[in-house]
Amino acid sequence: MKRAMMLCGLMLVVVVACAPTPTATPVPPTTTVAAPTATRVPPTATPVPPSPTTVPPTATRAATVSPTAAAATKAPTGADCMATNTLEELVACVTAKMPRADTNAFVQPNNATLKDWKQVAVQMLAGKCDDIAVSASLKNIYTVGTFKDKSNNVNYCVALEVLDENKNNVIDRGWGTFIVNNTPSRELSIQVPHPLFDIATETQGIGIFKGTGSRTFLLAGTHRNANAALSTCVAEAKGGEANVMYNAATLFQATVEALAEFYKPTNRDWNALQFHGMGDTTCPGVDVFFSYGVATPPKPGDKVLELRANAVKRHPKWVATVAGEQPPCTLLATDSVQGRLLNDVAADQVCTVPAANYSGRFIYIEQKRDWRTASDWIDAINETWQSTIPVPPTRAPSTPTPVAAVPKATVNPNCAATNTLEELDACIVAKVPRKDTNGFGVPDNTAIGDWKQVAAQMLAGKCDDLTLPASLKNAYTISTFKDNENNSSYCVLMETLDENQNGYVDRGWGTFIVNNKPSRELSIQVPHVLYDIDTDAQGIGVFKGTNARSFLLAGAHRDANPARTTCEPSTGQGEADPAHNTAAMFLPTTQALLDYYNANGKAWVAIQFHGMGTTDCAGVGAFMTYGFDAIPKPGDKILELKANIAKQRTAWVVTTPGDQPTCSLTGGTNVQSRFLNGIPSDQVCKTGATAYSSKFIHIEQKRELRTVADWAAAINATWK
Repeated sequence: MKRAMMLCGLMLVVVVACAPTPTATPVPPTTTVAAPTATRVPPTATPVPPSPTTVPPTATRAATVSPTAAAATKAPTGADCMATNTLEELVACVTAKMPRADTNAFVQPNNATLKDWKQVAVQMLAGKCDDIAVSASLKNIYTVGTFKDKSNNVNYCVALEVLDENKNNVIDRGWGTFIVNNTPSRELSIQVPHPLFDIATETQGIGIFKGTGSRTFLLAGTHRNANAALSTCVAEAKGGEANVMYNAATLFQATVEALAEFYKPTNRDWNALQFHGMGDTTCPGVDVFFSYGVATPPKPGDKVLELRANAVKRHPKWVATVAGEQPPCTLLATDSVQGRLLNDVAADQVCTVPAANYSGRFIYIEQKRDWRTASDWIDAINETWQSTIPVPPTRAPSTPTPVAAVPKATVNPNCAATNTLEELDACIVAKVPRKDTNGFGVPDNTAIGDWKQVAAQMLAGKCDDLTLPASLKNAYTISTFKDNENNSSYCVLMETLDENQNGYVDRGWGTFIVNNKPSRELSIQVPHVLYDIDTDAQGIGVFKGTNARSFLLAGAHRDANPARTTCEPSTGQGEADPAHNTAAMFLPTTQALLDYYNANGKAWVAIQFHGMGTTDCAGVGAFMTYGFDAIPKPGDKILELKANIAKQRTAWVVTTPGDQPTCSLTGGTNVQSRFLNGIPSDQVCKTGATAYSSKFIHIEQKRELRTVADWAAAINATWK
């Protein structure tokens, strides 16, 4: 597959950690796990020398700003995230493209930009969207448009960052995302100020926004420690200038100002709910801590106490406290510039003046990791803020299937508490190792053999009673997952170990899901997570929509490691790319699948979804092959699939080998393709297939064709 793709940026409030621990050598079985050390104290990493585009720190709106913060001169690379199907997918896409810690990638906006952004927010709140004319300081950086969530059929106005001028797959400013629902059920603003640092708060926040029918969702656009420079606003907090909680000269703060001005003339009651995450050792004995952004304890009858009561009513084991209660917690947010503003400190004084009392409009929520889910909060919020307007359809809160015991220092068990396969996928993908991180640990032969045996047992119907071998048991969990949307149960093998508590799994080996009550003997596979944008969301959606037997997802960016594959050195692909490396878990899973079907005498097909760049295969929207350049014969399933997708989308140009326009992306070097086309597993690195078995279909797609509904319908019509 040609290595070109589009990129989108989005400003949303999410807190997740980053920077995986480098490792490029084979990983032996893990036996010990370090205790977590995460806290709310900002990291004290060695300062990163300022890059040429780094803007000097600023304390006020009148600060001088380098030319890099002015209007961009080139068009954006594209708003791919706007082509996703749900708000959850949108946020996952946006978060994947945010600047990470210690990158100096946050650009301090200048006064003109802040003013222009505030006007955009005002117009969005007034009901405008597609007709908003973005000003010069934003027009090449942001896009504003209507987004329809296909799961609840609600339209939202979304302003998100799209510019990636250097095409490094990271947005160029880190300013954030704002979403408005102009037919809300509740006058609430759900806010996430610390994406990538407070793990999982972005998925929690967008889920709560959607499930409560709130008016707005506000997401910060970068890691709070993106820049080495400290903020000179609320200097005593010693927070980074990219931390929107301590910097008033941000689009986040300008949005909160716009919200305050929107509600003031009408005297409508409203609340801003900010979701944060505290470390496991912070505030001992406390699971959730609520504050109004001041040290003053709340009074009887206050909304924060009602919210606390409604949350604990649903979760009696939660230890949820407020200021003045035991066990004590010092995370009062008295230094939050949003809290100060909404507690009636003047906008030009929030950097230096704490709030004297609370207005009740700002509610600050600190949570330990296990409590950062949407489903746990939606009903409590809905009961606290009653509405006569129907809430957009949402799933019922789940009672998560118990997950097998795992070491304490894990990141992904929370994913098992999500409600749908789509949410599960988004949660997992948020934590897979990124590009150029050395985050993929090359598995040794023992781990590969053990993985294959586990996959075989899953296909045989085992799950919760399956004991993971030593090479996997500290890194993986296996359990039954119930999708609360379709009420189907699946066996899920997913990576959970995050020994260094950096927010990313430690191996990057991937996820395998088995449906033992399938309608179709298909394996839906996604080998290039994060690189082929949206193919993970497409793949899980197609798996669910076709009721296929299995879903296989790669566990790391294909370029996670700088080392190149020794399996197919001529391709120049990375060792983390499972399509070109046998020392990964993708091939042994495929081997287990073939063994299973051979033993049961069942016909089956593995369908791999890939993404091609906008300049690849000119004139072709999607190109399907059997894994090399063989021309399919009349009556072949691949031709039936092509005909059925054409019925779904008559304007799409979908081709196979032998068609015009031509395409060279045949998948001929794909090791799963070679294996399923009859090449022995020990020869797939060097030997290409010469005949096809029809067991493997390789689909390359341009970005706009990476949909779920169209492909699921076509696949269902092909394999009845």
